[in-house]
Amino acid sequence: MQKTTEGGVEAKILNYLEEVGWTVYGNPKTKGEWGASQLDEKYDRSRDEAVYWNYLKEKIIELNQNVSKEDAQEIVDNLKRNMGAENLLDANEEFYEKLRDGVSHTVIDENGEEKSEYINLIHFPEDERNTKELMEKNDFVAVNQFQFERKKSVRPDITLLVNGIPIVQFELKNVGPSSTVQKAMNEMDQYQEHAQRMFVPNLFNVVSDGMRFRYAATDSPQKFYFPWRSEEFEGEMEKEVQDAMTDLFQPQKLMDLFKYYVFYSDEGKIVPRYMQFQASNRMVERLRKGEPRKGLVWHTQGSGKSFTMMFAAHKAKKSPNVQDRQQIIVVDRKKLEEQMSDDLHDIGFPLFDVADTIKDLEKILEENQNQLVLTTIQKFEDVDSNIEADPEGESVVYVDEAHRFTEGKLGSKLMNALPEAFYFGFTGTPVVEDGKEGRNTFKEFSPENEDYIHRYSIEEGQRDGVITEVTFTRESVEWEDVPEDMLDREFEGEFGDLPLQKQQEILRKYVKESDLAELRPRMEKVVRKILEHFEEKVEPIRMKGMIVTPSREAAALYADELRKYRDEDEVEAIISGDGDDKDFMTKYIRSDEDERDIVDKFKEQESELKLLVVCDKLLTGFDAPVLKTLYLDKSIANHNLLQAIARTNRPMAGKQNGEIVDFAGVFDNPNEALQYEEFEVIQNGLKETDQLADEFLDLVDELIDLFDIRFRNDPETVQTAVAALRKDDEMASCFLERFSEAEDIFESVQPHKKLGEDEVITKWQILNDIYFEFKELERGVRPQQGRLLGDVREKTKEILEKHMEVERIDTEEEEVSYEIGSPEVKHVEDTDPDYSAAAEGAVLEENIEIKAQQNPAFESLSDRVKQIINDWKNDEISSEEAIEKYEEVEEEKEEIESEKDRKNMDKVTFALFKLFEDAYSDSFSEEESEEIARNIFDRTKHLDFKSVERKLRKDVRKEVLLELSERSKTAVIKEEDDFLTETVNIILKNREEDGNQN
Repeated sequence: MQKTTEGGVEAKILNYLEEVGWTVYGNPKTKGEWGASQLDEKYDRSRDEAVYWNYLKEKIIELNQNVSKEDAQEIVDNLKRNMGAENLLDANEEFYEKLRDGVSHTVIDENGEEKSEYINLIHFPEDERNTKELMEKNDFVAVNQFQFERKKSVRPDITLLVNGIPIVQFELKNVGPSSTVQKAMNEMDQYQEHAQRMFVPNLFNVVSDGMRFRYAATDSPQKFYFPWRSEEFEGEMEKEVQDAMTDLFQPQKLMDLFKYYVFYSDEGKIVPRYMQFQASNRMVERLRKGEPRKGLVWHTQGSGKSFTMMFAAHKAKKSPNVQDRQQIIVVDRKKLEEQMSDDLHDIGFPLFDVADTIKDLEKILEENQNQLVLTTIQKFEDVDSNIEADPEGESVVYVDEAHRFTEGKLGSKLMNALPEAFYFGFTGTPVVEDGKEGRNTFKEFSPENEDYIHRYSIEEGQRDGVITEVTFTRESVEWEDVPEDMLDREFEGEFGDLPLQKQQEILRKYVKESDLAELRPRMEKVVRKILEHFEEKVEPIRMKGMIVTPSREAAALYADELRKYRDEDEVEAIISGDGDDKDFMTKYIRSDEDERDIVDKFKEQESELKLLVVCDKLLTGFDAPVLKTLYLDKSIANHNLLQAIARTNRPMAGKQNGEIVDFAGVFDNPNEALQYEEFEVIQNGLKETDQLADEFLDLVDELIDLFDIRFRNDPETVQTAVAALRKDDEMASCFLERFSEAEDIFESVQPHKKLGEDEVITKWQILNDIYFEFKELERGVRPQQGRLLGDVREKTKEILEKHMEVERIDTEEEEVSYEIGSPEVKHVEDTDPDYSAAAEGAVLEENIEIKAQQNPAFESLSDRVKQIINDWKNDEISSEEAIEKYEEVEEEKEEIESEKDRKNMDKVTFALFKLFEDAYSDSFSEEESEEIARNIFDRTKHLDFKSVERKLRKDVRKEVLLELSERSKTAVIKEEDDFLTETVNIILKNREEDGNQN
């Protein structure tokens, strides 16, 4: 499989856009002007402007009555002034509101009267589903290579414009082992830093390597880049880009998102994930139709259900035929009410109220105003049953944690108050209980013949990186002696003669779990095991742990015991009080404010608080990505267990998975603990640590089998493997993907007895050497002698340092010692020819490619190197022949560079000289070409490099022709010659690079 060029990826993206209705400028597969350059010429855009202002002026006049050219110019001038705010997101929010709502402006109507109107920059049909009207009124244009230049020059690969306004920027990489979406994200970060003004109108950014698609709101951290999936996507990852492009960028869908689904908060700009967008639209569509009057949104924990409710409520509030409704968000806890209230304030949600008391709630329900109401379900317990609320059945109720809807019959009281309302339930853990009185989330919220209005599974969440995989480890703690204080006379008389093991079984069966947890001998053993695990597996990667106990007393006892071994500031417990608490418990009973402070401190990765002990608190709705491991000493099952598991599945840098360490026997039979019809809840949501260790061993064997060689811990093995990867792109991509999977598992599971065996460590060490040497060559860098272990991830580094010398795997051959303290490949005297061809080709290709971008004189050498590499990969030439050809290219490269030094030229002048000499050697002597190059450079230094490219091209052509006319040689240059185009490209490219270095 050969690499798809960046231009190839660009062409595919542009084709997808054209398929769904965008007008495309630019074709990266053919030589010629960039698409943006064509539009620059058409609308006379200067490259220091982020918007096609002349284009926008035309659309303003077209879209709005009574707007003159002067009015349009004034509006554009005001918009320009607002582009330069110091804070990007402040400017972005202000500009977005003008794009969405229009610009207030005073115009003269047909009667000559002044009046204030909102002038539309984009036309939004009253019904956002009216695609025909949307497309007729607005222009949707895609261009490649939109160059923006102020202090520095940036040029995203593709830009999407609506009425001349750039709202989406793309950065693309080619398909291949050395090109990644990570690199594209890094470049997008640099663009937003260096060219802030260009992103003021921006909706979101896209990065892709042709295989993966990720998008994120303007100025978002990289952790917020997510995939987009259509409703029809079936998990075929090779179609990920096509699926996203042909779904999200349908103009109607993109503008729907633009108008209804954008929030700004103190944390940054928020745009929806695909599951939030799809679920919200389905609910609003159900409101439009008027039936069915309920639906269940089953989204796994961590997928942002709170924001899905807010998105749905926001669109319903703004949509015609839906907006005049009272909407109510019902949560099940006071703390969640406070959190969501803060979020609604933060995003500036229009017209919302919080029902602080039952009287407040009754008053709000009776008034039945067009607003959003936030309340807890508990307030409905005492709401007047005779209250007259929602007489026409137009209210909309969003119920969070819908699986708890029927607890304490609170759901019935809510429905009595609002019997005709629309009800949408949200849960990650629906409940289905047996019996007439058993709770059934589907029965409460799903209409007949429908399980859910929208589903987002654990498997999908893990695939998208929204949540991490969770593993579990079973731990058992046996007593050495039956504790005497548990054996009262009755027990002793009844069971005292039985063997110790039988007495323990009876205790386990008949003594309450909470009593068992509080038994000091057992508790001490559990604490020691917790600390051993935490200090080996969790603390080294700077993550945290939570201990779940069966009683409030047990929680206090565990915290006290943990504090014997760790600093007091490192261990906290949070328990509720009941007015009859024992003295040792009172220090852990906190006020609401103190509890919030503890939780906030625990969430901070760098804080000293590392272990938190609870009983019931924080097992639902607690979101702390830094929490990796839950130490479970409490029997829970089904939705309660899934809620607890979800505390550990929030992703975070350096965290490969969440983990449950089970001291309560919950996972002795996972199928009984999690009785869900959909087996994926168990199969994809949880894996035992031993199973994960086996997966690592399988991946290691799979990686080794890729090479089909005798795998020994010597330099020759590494060199042979690296050469094979360089020769086969498909093998290289597979190796990198599998190695990354193995690396994640190793960091998650180690230390583990299966992973600590010498043979396993040796294999893993060699694979690390192969990986790092290959990556160095892909960057065009010769592998360094004495590579430091700092390149290696934490657990791998730790294990390698413990085995400073390991023996080779193959015991049939002579023993070889391998120094892991400096694990780079030691080049042997007789380097393998395949490896030499791989290494020399990689370094030379990167080196000459950089030079070719600055000077066309190197382009032919760059093409030759690529051809040599291609011939070598396809076995058309041997490694020895490839090396000889590389040496020839190197000699020619050095000859060109020495010529530049001999002539004492700067890089731009020398590039122009070589270009001119090559094009017109028959017409000019070398001396004339040199003089002309120097003069052209001097003549063009005064030009305005912020002007549009076509104007700059004309100016350069003029200066070249003037130079030639003075020599009576004008006829030599033909108008269609590439020399003029290449001259501009050389000057622009070198100026761009010089600007980026300033």
